[in-house]
Amino acid sequence: MSDAPPLGLMPGVWAGRIQPTGWEPPDGDWVVCLGFDEPGHAYELNVGDEIRLYQTADVSGLRCVTFQARLRPPPSVPAGARWAFVWGVGATEHGRRVLAPGRTRDMVAGAIDVSQLTGDQELRFTLKVEAA
Repeated sequence: MSDAPPLGLMPGVWAGRIQPTGWEPPDGDWVVCLGFDEPGHAYELNVGDEIRLYQTADVSGLRCVTFQARLRPPPSVPAGARWAFVWGVGATEHGRRVLAPGRTRDMVAGAIDVSQLTGDQELRFTLKVEAA
């Protein structure tokens, strides 16, 4: 077993930039997966466990950055915890979705308001286990 945390195992296969199974991405052949693309992987996760995707982009002249997401949390969550998908710029949170265990949810029109920002900014997407 790898020393990597469970959400970071097998980058490029189960997590990271992957060719997804079970669905077609709307605008291309690849997606970025936080966690696992296929169900059935069981690990003990605790409050504070998370995986993040960062992308630096020049947002000068943009009003917003749009994204799409398929959110598929596992069927259970540790007692006193919940799954959350959080997005933002740098340390500023711009939005979040608390995820119901076992329920797939598609975000077809996610957006980050960058109208007040210029230059290179770090866009952030996080899947985490947080206290309920």
